[in-house]
Amino acid sequence: MPATPPALPYIVNTPVDGNRPAAELSAEFVQLANANRLTRTGDEITAPVQRVMQASLMKTAELPPMPEQLQSIAKDCEALGLTEMPEVGSALEASLWRAYNAPNRAAILETVTASVESRLAQQLSPVEPSFDYDPGPSIDFD
Repeated sequence: MPATPPALPYIVNTPVDGNRPAAELSAEFVQLANANRLTRTGDEITAPVQRVMQASLMKTAELPPMPEQLQSIAKDCEALGLTEMPEVGSALEASLWRAYNAPNRAAILETVTASVESRLAQQLSPVEPSFDYDPGPSIDFD
């Protein structure tokens, strides 16, 4: 046994298995986001937000990774001291890899969560009539 522990930081790279169904990968992302929210605030993400988040993520399983995602992964790998980029075959896989491995993963998960919460709140908020409308001059035909 060595007298001193290995030098920090310990690098743990969690791979993403792209052969798993999109429903599993997206559910895993939602679980990570929920655990992140619970750690940060003590509250879980509401069930409707979790459902919308998972449905949105499942749609990205059919899309290739976006160039911005690949650039972000490259920066993450550099920050982690990794010499090789992970193989990600879809935008969903890229998102999940970052949720597990990015140095700023907590902020990424919170940003995604807040975005879905905001979008859902906008969809559910009733539209109130505006009384600021000025129809202009009226025309009488009498």
